[in-house]
Amino acid sequence: MEVFEISNNRVRIPGIDNELDLFYLHDKGLPGSALRDLMALYELGVGELTLLLNASRSTLERRLQDGKNLGPHLTDALIELVKIYSKGLEVFEDRGDFLKWLNTPNYYYYDMTPMATLRNGTGRSLVLADLHKLEHSILP
Repeated sequence: MEVFEISNNRVRIPGIDNELDLFYLHDKGLPGSALRDLMALYELGVGELTLLLNASRSTLERRLQDGKNLGPHLTDALIELVKIYSKGLEVFEDRGDFLKWLNTPNYYYYDMTPMATLRNGTGRSLVLADLHKLEHSILP
């Protein structure tokens, strides 16, 4: 079962219609299968996912296998990453172009890739803000 749905260049979580729904989802947790969906969205392996989520490989592999709900830390990170992915699709209008931008070293990011900054909340906020700037033709 897929946890995320993609339509009209937007990613959504079925049953989640507003921020209050996300608040309650935080306590319940996303199912472990959401990790596989995220890996597919961003074209990541488990090793890359461990860096992106700041979680151990064994924890992620266990959740991928047993499908149990994720804890608050991982649920929050996944929700933020889905918001970024959705905004990236909206701004670039092409998945390939968005992933290319994410994985290309950028002077603004001190020659790191935007993807490299997604490993913590501050970096995720930075990338999301930059996608909003790009949407309005303000180059970061």
